Amino acid sequence: MNHVWGLFSHPDREMQSIKRENESVTYHYTHHVLIMAAVPVICAFIGTTQIGWDFGEGNVVRLSLFTGFYLAVLFYALMLAGVAVMGRIIWWMARRYPQRPALARCMVFAGYVATPLFLSGVVALWPLVWLCALVGTAALFYTGYLLYVGIPTFLNIDREEGMSFSSSTLAIGVLLLEVLLALSVILWGYGYRLF
Repeated sequence: MNHVWGLFSHPDREMQSIKRENESVTYHYTHHVLIMAAVPVICAFIGTTQIGWDFGEGNVVRLSLFTGFYLAVLFYALMLAGVAVMGRIIWWMARRYPQRPALARCMVFAGYVATPLFLSGVVALWPLVWLCALVGTAALFYTGYLLYVGIPTFLNIDREEGMSFSSSTLAIGVLLLEVLLALSVILWGYGYRLF
């Protein structure tokens, strides 16, 4: 949690600090990912059970507490799995570099890069579709920026090569995010029919 402010105020220095720390995956998950991933889950639970998704023209879908709880658990598991998958993808893509970081380091890096996406979940307290889409898009752009800033430092490569690596990683990450968003929308929007 101690890197959150630095990722927004001075991301280049913070990425160097993260690289020097050499955190374990267990430590990183218990002190950062589990907490940060809970932000959108708790906010979406409150927003969808107390206020409801507002689709405009008075069309509001509110979930029961029972349904909201089960969907929140699934949403949380999807986000934790998404960080792990992105860490594995970064590790796999770095296979051709001589100073390839360990899988654990790649998972830690992926967890820090996902921080803006986690924090953007605060808007789910008031679940307006257009607002969630707008804030989510801004968070995705900043996540991409963190990836572009962090990859050269993380892999010890020059900025130009880091740009192509980051672009490829971001493209895969956006694809994974779209799958997770689609699953989340289906679960949060239609989950009351499933449970």
